[in-house]
Amino acid sequence: METETLDLIDGIIVSLTRTAREAADAAARELGEPALATAFELSTLHKRYAKKKAEEPVQEG
Repeated sequence: METETLDLIDGIIVSLTRTAREAADAAARELGEPALATAFELSTLHKRYAKKKAEEPVQEG
């Protein structure tokens, strides 16, 4: 049950983060202020994901 709850919370966090990023992108376009979008980039998250994928063993089949 605890894992399910954590998965649900993780999903909510990801959803809210994506919504905030989309709103920042829209505001940046509307106001002509690219720094707004930059502040909400998910670059740290993407770097971690890319690093994790690079460390996975290659499966041959």
